[in-house]
Amino acid sequence: MKKAAAYARFSSENQTDDSIEAQLRAIIEYAEKNGYEIVEKYIDRARSAKSDDRPEFQRMIRDAKSKKFDAVIIHKIDRFARNIKDAAWYKAELNQYGVDLLSVSEDLTGASGDLIFNIMASVADWYLKNLKNEINTKVRITAEKAYFLGGIPPYGYDVEETYEEISFGERVKKIPRKQYVINEKEAEVVKLMFELAEKDYSTLKIEEYLNNHGFVTRKGGKWSYSTIYDILHNPKYKGTYVWARGNHRTSHIKRDDAVIVENAIPAIVSKELWDKVQEKMKKRNRVKKKKHKYLLKNLLYCGVCGEKMIAFGGRYPRYVCSSWKKKITNHEKHDHFISISREKVESFVIDFLLNDVFEKIEISDLIKKINSINSIKYKNNKTKINEIKNEISKLKKRKERLEESFMDAIEAGLNTEKIKNRIKDISNDIKLLQYSLKKHEEEVINILPLTAIWRF
Repeated sequence: MKKAAAYARFSSENQTDDSIEAQLRAIIEYAEKNGYEIVEKYIDRARSAKSDDRPEFQRMIRDAKSKKFDAVIIHKIDRFARNIKDAAWYKAELNQYGVDLLSVSEDLTGASGDLIFNIMASVADWYLKNLKNEINTKVRITAEKAYFLGGIPPYGYDVEETYEEISFGERVKKIPRKQYVINEKEAEVVKLMFELAEKDYSTLKIEEYLNNHGFVTRKGGKWSYSTIYDILHNPKYKGTYVWARGNHRTSHIKRDDAVIVENAIPAIVSKELWDKVQEKMKKRNRVKKKKHKYLLKNLLYCGVCGEKMIAFGGRYPRYVCSSWKKKITNHEKHDHFISISREKVESFVIDFLLNDVFEKIEISDLIKKINSINSIKYKNNKTKINEIKNEISKLKKRKERLEESFMDAIEAGLNTEKIKNRIKDISNDIKLLQYSLKKHEEEVINILPLTAIWRF
């Protein structure tokens, strides 16, 4: 008797283990009728098929490679994958391992089976995209009314149950909703953050103030400057409801599909205070973006503990004890704080070199020689950067062509293993080139004209 694996999946809270049981019953019945013995069951619970990020699915592919079974049996194609590219890719991979893909609901055997598979996978792909658009439309309508859409409410807010009345002709339907309300205890801490920021406290200083004065997070932990930064930039605190703005890394990008509703939720701070804080933080960020060169990096040591002094940027660039920096980052107690102005210590070292070390050397000639070497380094790096960028562009185009050839080969029933391996090789080559590109770009930034050093 041939060996087979059963794969079942459900995707959301609206489906349950009953859905899994129904799939498995149908798969087992199909296996018995067609002379297969189920030797392994792979079940992904609450996992979407729009991607291949499914633990049990990936385990099944690995076991197929090890030839633990002769076939994979699914209930329907959309349980296997709803992304046409993934569906075709993994079906071809199973075939390469000598493993058949069988469906209880569709006939996937023979040439006609490949055609049916591609059609059904395309339909599933379309269904997923269409469903996503429908959900987004409904969610957008709800967002425009400033209702809570799930997740964890921001610090300073709770949510309470309410109802939205929607008229259907003469009939009125009450739909359960949730709306934002202020958590008075947490709101006091939020107000304090904004007041400190208005007084020119940095996020790091606010973090230190809150932790030293016994303020804790919602979970009872210590505050971190990244959390404080996010709070100070969140427009909800001035009463503005925002949806689809992106995460903290992409929220600065303007999006046409974002929902922004002014004065939609209870405000914790005034619009005037929120705007003032944004302006102060923008000024602080402009200062931070300025690149500082630290000439004595890895050369200075703390006179108290002997640890290295490290660069500490910002408005006033300095060298600080690395031990102190590590302890405040980990919220640990520190017994000393050693800090010195970058300009002060570097000026001292440069004066010493000029007056005691280079006294008998013609400095202008030395600078010209070093700058000449740096100029060659700069040009070589810029040339290499352009070469790498061109090579990456060529590889990306080659990869796109191979991906098109891969899909064509699947439709034609040809062997796709060589194409697939080539795509993987090119992807690895691109990653290596991107790493090399980053290194060369960093080197270009670090090549500083030596004349800049003597301006201290």
